[in-house]
Amino acid sequence: MQIYATLATITFTCFLILGLYILTFNPRNKINILFFIKSLFLASSIFVGMLIQISQNENEVAFWHKIMLYILIIFAAVILHFYMELTRTKIKNIIKILIYLLAIVIIYFIYSEKNIFSSIQRNSNGFWIFTEYLSINFSIYMIYVTAYPLIIIFLLYNWANKSKLNKEKKQAKIIIISTIVTIGISDFSDIVMSHFDFYKIPHILPLMFLFYFVALCYTLVKYSFLKFNISDLTKEIISNVQDMIIILSPDKTILETNNNFEKTFTCTSNDLLNRKFDELIVFDENLNKKLDDLFNGKLSSFSRKIIYKYNPENIITDSYVSRITDNFKDFIGILIVSKENQGINQFRKLYKISTRQMEIILLSIEGISNIEISEKLKITRRTVETHLFSIYSKLGIKNKVELMKLTNKFNLT
Repeated sequence: MQIYATLATITFTCFLILGLYILTFNPRNKINILFFIKSLFLASSIFVGMLIQISQNENEVAFWHKIMLYILIIFAAVILHFYMELTRTKIKNIIKILIYLLAIVIIYFIYSEKNIFSSIQRNSNGFWIFTEYLSINFSIYMIYVTAYPLIIIFLLYNWANKSKLNKEKKQAKIIIISTIVTIGISDFSDIVMSHFDFYKIPHILPLMFLFYFVALCYTLVKYSFLKFNISDLTKEIISNVQDMIIILSPDKTILETNNNFEKTFTCTSNDLLNRKFDELIVFDENLNKKLDDLFNGKLSSFSRKIIYKYNPENIITDSYVSRITDNFKDFIGILIVSKENQGINQFRKLYKISTRQMEIILLSIEGISNIEISEKLKITRRTVETHLFSIYSKLGIKNKVELMKLTNKFNLT
């Protein structure tokens, strides 16, 4: 009994600490919150498991055993929800709601069961040894708690196959193995072995979670499970860089900006975080294609002019864009270093060029036709030609060849 209580106490404490530790990474992140909740339910099931063994009579054992079953039912729903979010499985919100509603229904089935033990007794070491009565309601519970881990294993397997990140593939493999071992040994012990007279070991599911805990800790330490945050690594590095810097996630949302970017656009990091990069820039199809090539590993870096939206006038920059990879060589983000093109500023002031005209000039010197420019800027071809006529008049030139020669002097190409 003392060994059981010691192991249960250790496991209970470990899951509470692990849940709180993961939550500190990002308290607002849905995945971290769900991990904390599932850790809380795991710790609760272990605590109730200890209460079962210190119960004084069969009625107390039955009461606390039902409480533990309720906890495990809700835990099954939470952990399924957690792995849906972790594996980025696209599930409608109504399905997630139904998962929890089903848990409530299963709890009602167990609550309605008057007698949940087919046998119960104390062994010589003071442990309560019992076998659940396989009624229809309890059979439904067993199907429920067995089906969810199988679904989770499928989600993890699918995640590992689709993920392009080596660390995610390894995380999935370890968690799959730990889940199979935990559920397999526990079910074999509680469902199969408990029917034999020589088997005198108490209900061990709470203790089997210790194996699951060790597996989670291994993935946390070895493969940065739920831990890696690119912002933590970059904020101090980029804070004093004079160029404007943006760090994007693989889905092109803003993870971090530096002080110079925020000063240039007179905003704070909170105004920018989690916004889509496309919201900040003038649409550029070629830039989007290059970013996609960066994501797919076809490019490691490139340089390009990026036009940022700003009032009263957009800011045209010379920008360097690069992939960011971690120690596992996994693509984890995009680095964009932008510097305002002073040549363009001088060119615009000297010739009194408007923002729209400058956009047309930059596209023209890239060799893009008037029809393509009209499509990109969503204006008519005639409007493009009118702008070009006005541009040629301001610059004192006659065609795109002369435009190219003139803009070369201002380093616009």
